[in-house]
Amino acid sequence: MTYDAAVVGAGPAGSHVAALMAAQGLRVIVLEQSGELGKKACCTGIVSNECLRAFPQLGPAVRQDLSAARIFSPSGSSVRVSRSEPQAHALDRAALDKLLAERARANGAEYALESTVESVSASPTEARLEVRCNGTGTRALHAQVVVLACGFSPSLTARAGLGAIPDFAIGAQARVELKDLTEAELYLGRNVAPGFFAWAVPTSGGEGLVGLLSRRGARPRLEMLLSRLHKAGKLSAPAGPVLEAPVPLRPLRRSYGPRLLVVGDAAGHVKPTSGGGIYYSLLGAEFAAQTIVRAAGQGDFSRRGLSTYEKLWKKRLAREFRVGHWARRIFERLSDPEIEEILDAVVANGVHETVLRSEQYAFDWHARVILDSLQHPVLGRLLGKAARAALLAQARRLGTPG
Repeated sequence: MTYDAAVVGAGPAGSHVAALMAAQGLRVIVLEQSGELGKKACCTGIVSNECLRAFPQLGPAVRQDLSAARIFSPSGSSVRVSRSEPQAHALDRAALDKLLAERARANGAEYALESTVESVSASPTEARLEVRCNGTGTRALHAQVVVLACGFSPSLTARAGLGAIPDFAIGAQARVELKDLTEAELYLGRNVAPGFFAWAVPTSGGEGLVGLLSRRGARPRLEMLLSRLHKAGKLSAPAGPVLEAPVPLRPLRRSYGPRLLVVGDAAGHVKPTSGGGIYYSLLGAEFAAQTIVRAAGQGDFSRRGLSTYEKLWKKRLAREFRVGHWARRIFERLSDPEIEEILDAVVANGVHETVLRSEQYAFDWHARVILDSLQHPVLGRLLGKAARAALLAQARRLGTPG
């Protein structure tokens, strides 16, 4: 049997693209290596008001509205940022995966759990997938087009001829019981998450998530943070198991090929600044479905026929990825004293309040805030110094004169 489309991965991107294609009458199968949807998702599940307006089907998965956060500097001083109305929402990620899968199934998509795709290849007439089912032998599955929505999968995208994600970090997270924490908290500093940040986010029913991003040593760093928060009286019980997952920081250099598209984390469609990817993944899934439905109508699944997908997502997201990754490189160069100096300047000049009041502020779109910060008379000087240091470090690595 040959399907119109085979989707590899049943996360938000995979189930959303499957639902959209099936709604247009395409015969779709979703292949998921886990035996249970959303079981091992290492994701905080924070989305914005804009995301919920664009995708109201996410609403039933919301567990907590977030209108304030406290940011802790390396020394332990803090600044609180807030608005009167919620700016973000914590989703139950397992519930989200199940919700979107139910919608895809209702539209006619077929799901095959415990199905691991080991390779994807394309011929002039169809795509072929080698699938290992239930941990047993492999079988061949045929489709007109394949969508890789399988999270960070460098070996699979490389074998498909698209290379690998060029930059990534490791995320570690644990579910906790909170004792005295009702607002989100962010922790900065090289003793917590060098070059990145850590978080504690309340979800519902006295529970929450504590996690961090790091280039290396994510698990032991998280265990140290959990111990510290427990001693501080913010956690009322030992944490659950620590989950780890790679978090892409740059997109694939090419996200399409003959009879193949890549979406979500697999394509690197994640905010380089925060590591959040749900909204961008859903947007990419819409662009992929739009491209595939049109290609099916024209009978053209060639590389050229599917190239529209990359044009669509780049028009919407490429600037965010480019500016966000540039800012990420600068932030990773900051020392703890430099972070302290920047946070002091933010508070002294009321920058955080100005940003939150601005009509230009958007939870999901960071490029504008980053570029505006460089124009600020105080922040511009501090960030400019850090940017010059980052450029000099890069020049030294490349062996070129500074």
